[in-house]
Amino acid sequence: MRSVVVWGNDERTINAAEAWVKAHGLSVIHRDRIHEALGTQVATEDAFLIKEETIVQAANAAGADAVVFADRADEARPPLVTVKGVDARTGRLIWTGDARYETFFGLPNTETMTVLTDQALMTAWGLQPKED
Repeated sequence: MRSVVVWGNDERTINAAEAWVKAHGLSVIHRDRIHEALGTQVATEDAFLIKEETIVQAANAAGADAVVFADRADEARPPLVTVKGVDARTGRLIWTGDARYETFFGLPNTETMTVLTDQALMTAWGLQPKED
């Protein structure tokens, strides 16, 4: 895996995941290439509601090896971030991870979402143990 597309439902998790995978030696294909591959579908649908299979196919067409999905769980309290890697050629799940804070003090800010995204990716890549 050398190049990835990062896709998600929260701009903060997407940005954090892009920075993390870049720091770990992968190149990131910008989401604009996916929007181009999707064509008018993005104009008619909310980009976050497009099916994952469609994103994977568009990533493959754009030349990505994989898609990194980085999502914030809807209004989870405390905040929860889930990540998964999907092979862009086969659609096979490569890895998954998640991270959450034990307590909830307020709406999650950018720093909170970045930390959770980083922790979820470290868990998914086996760089830290999964918590039970």
